[in-house]
Amino acid sequence: MAKTVPKTTNVVPGPESGFVLREVMESSPIGKALVNSAGLVTYANPAFARMYGRTRAQCIGLTTADVVVPEMVERARRQLRGVAEGETEGYQEERLFVRADGSTFWGLVSASAIHGANASSHGYIVVQVVDINHQKRAETAVAEAESRWNFALESAGQGVWDHDLRTGASFHSRMWKVMRGVDPAETWKGTQEDWLARVHPEDRAFAREEEEKLARGEVDYQEFEYRERHRDGHYIWILSRGRPVEWDDDGRVTRVIGTDTDVTRIKATEALLADAVAAMADGLVLFDRDATLVFCNEQYRALFPRTRDLRVPGIGLAELLHASAAAGEPAGIGPGNSEDHVNKVLESLRRGGEWEFELSDGRWLQARARRTADGGYLSIVSDITVRKQSELAQVEFNRMLAELAHMDGLTGLTNRRAFDEALDIELRRAERSAMSLSLLLIDVDHFKDFNDSYGHPEGDDCLRAVAHVLTDALHRSGDLAARYGGEEFAVILPETDLKGAAAMAESIRTGLRTRAIAHQLAPTGLVTVSVGVATSSPDNPVKTIEALVADADNALYAAKAAGRDRVMLGWPDGTAGEAPAVSLDERI
Repeated sequence: MAKTVPKTTNVVPGPESGFVLREVMESSPIGKALVNSAGLVTYANPAFARMYGRTRAQCIGLTTADVVVPEMVERARRQLRGVAEGETEGYQEERLFVRADGSTFWGLVSASAIHGANASSHGYIVVQVVDINHQKRAETAVAEAESRWNFALESAGQGVWDHDLRTGASFHSRMWKVMRGVDPAETWKGTQEDWLARVHPEDRAFAREEEEKLARGEVDYQEFEYRERHRDGHYIWILSRGRPVEWDDDGRVTRVIGTDTDVTRIKATEALLADAVAAMADGLVLFDRDATLVFCNEQYRALFPRTRDLRVPGIGLAELLHASAAAGEPAGIGPGNSEDHVNKVLESLRRGGEWEFELSDGRWLQARARRTADGGYLSIVSDITVRKQSELAQVEFNRMLAELAHMDGLTGLTNRRAFDEALDIELRRAERSAMSLSLLLIDVDHFKDFNDSYGHPEGDDCLRAVAHVLTDALHRSGDLAARYGGEEFAVILPETDLKGAAAMAESIRTGLRTRAIAHQLAPTGLVTVSVGVATSSPDNPVKTIEALVADADNALYAAKAAGRDRVMLGWPDGTAGEAPAVSLDERI
């Protein structure tokens, strides 16, 4: 929607101001142009020309139809004409523009009339265009992400609830209503007491207490099951999961979010199994001490349709696993890499316990094995596809909740968004107080090689270990460590000069080395970090967080270029260098 600009008294300045005005227009990073009453561009600054992919000369004489997508041309003309004819002093609107090469970008256009010094007519219109393409892409990405969340949660049969404890307002998703027999189009206005009235009398006190624990902030995460009356009158079992995501200044919980899953069928199955253990729905298989199949039920054979006919008494497990791999039954396993797969399964069987694996058709199975009295092996195999899908959706949902709570879900450190906010606050505080502020950017050396060599689970453990080193090194309440992205971390050190920051950086570097995490592909044989240090001081203040991050990033780049596993300091002149320990005080 267009925004009408309030009436102003824009007057073309006298000749004595012409030079200053032109310099302002010419040097502005925002696209600016003058349009005459006929709708033709008569002047364009360099930023305007770059924005549209033209030279400044090519911009002269452009019309609305030349720079606006066809479907928006008529509206743009009408608005421009309104300004030219004095119907309005100006307008502001988001619009999709066209570059010379045909590509498009979103811009925020503002237009206003310029009066002549001795005339009431509108001689020229000044047009200003700000490129908001990145913002628009971000908005689109958020919308797409929300759509994916909804699809994932709906597919997993999970209903979302969101309670604002300050206002009493609440949100309930479509699936939340469907599982209770409520029309999805119905606006749900039930209170906490209305909900408790629907809870089964035997579960009511327990459910109330669990909800109050969450509201009081006594738990960071909550999961419990209870029975609730369906709109049709029968009771369903609900698995409720939730966590607090917002707090007030006094630390009281103000908002909780979670999911409900209808687990009535699971509960019914549990009851049936308790009554009739013999009527198994899972696959059961028995191997002798040599891992030769002795017995299996039909449920077990049905779980493996591609090798069903081979799963009969007398076949060895190794032979069966090779045949299954050749048939493409297990996900990611084929004839070329089946040997490791076979050895791992045999070892899992001998060790006992339980493990999960995925089939190429998308199903997930769980095997539980134990030794029998005669030295053989008994295994029960279950299809856990629905549960696995639910878990994967829940993991992703929990990650989102962690983001909402400003925490990195993997390491437990502050996340990037919260870090950026904190750095902005600290930089402004340092400027007001005439104090130093230091920033460390830390990168795990050769982390991609580590991940490729040891696998993603070990890679995650490595990142957690780095996070522990950071938290162990920071002792002041104002210091803040964050996961900056991927294998990169950052540390804010308020009231810390370059010397102190360098000492902290070296402490972190050596602290990780002390942990001696093996890295067979690293030159040192260990996991190490490179650290870039930047400081804003009263003598050499850095005005923006972008500039401070850039200084630290340059120093980090220099550390990596110099061979990694070292600390490099960013100097006020924009360069970076590694100060020998013996002359560190002098260099700073």
